[in-house]
Amino acid sequence: TDIRISSTNAGSVSSRLQMFNDISEIGQISLLGSTASNANITLVPSSVNVTSTGANGLILDAAAATGVIRFATSGTALTNERMRITSTGKVGIGTTNPTGKLDVNDDRIRIESAKTPASSSEACNQGEIAWDANFIYTCVAANTWKRAALMTW
Repeated sequence: TDIRISSTNAGSVSSRLQMFNDISEIGQISLLGSTASNANITLVPSSVNVTSTGANGLILDAAAATGVIRFATSGTALTNERMRITSTGKVGIGTTNPTGKLDVNDDRIRIESAKTPASSSEACNQGEIAWDANFIYTCVAANTWKRAALMTW
């Protein structure tokens, strides 16, 4: 069974489902485009909350083999893109072409909270990084921390 709500305007077809309360429009879902390859879902309210209560959580799927998931602000232009996940699972922040699993295009990253491992054998996973006022700590193997002293220059 299909449900179709459409209007034809100068030969182009747009389908739209609109929801209203007694006073005004409260939401709109638009499926636009003449082919499935360029269909969009547009949500128009002033803010959008997407919630999944199912056991599988929320899935954003760029199903094409080379598809990406893009996060943008202030519009969908490529210049407004802030983050993307590529089809190979690489995450780029501030870059549209991440080359590592996490690629941050900025002159710094921040680990906000200080952490001082209690000993060089405190539980950790290889690759973890921590810091305090005197040292940078790196977990080089399971439960094996190494540290480098910090000094002013």
